[in-house]
Amino acid sequence: AHVSSRLSRYNQIARIDTWLRDQYEKGRLVYGLHADKEALMTCLLFSLEQGEHVHFVDAAGGGFAQAAIGFKQQLAALSRRK
Repeated sequence: AHVSSRLSRYNQIARIDTWLRDQYEKGRLVYGLHADKEALMTCLLFSLEQGEHVHFVDAAGGGFAQAAIGFKQQLAALSRRK
């Protein structure tokens, strides 16, 4: 089951990437994508008494930062096309 769940996860990532790439090529969006084996969750607590908090989930290997690299490259390529 572990191998099939891993393959399923990679299939999902590939399908998302294919859809995003298609939308990018049609000029509908610019995106960055990074996948990792592990995640890091941060909880920002505003009020313990009232339970006000927000969770941020990111890839442990610098997900947002890594995804930003691809985003910036696509944005620069888009600017050169115009």
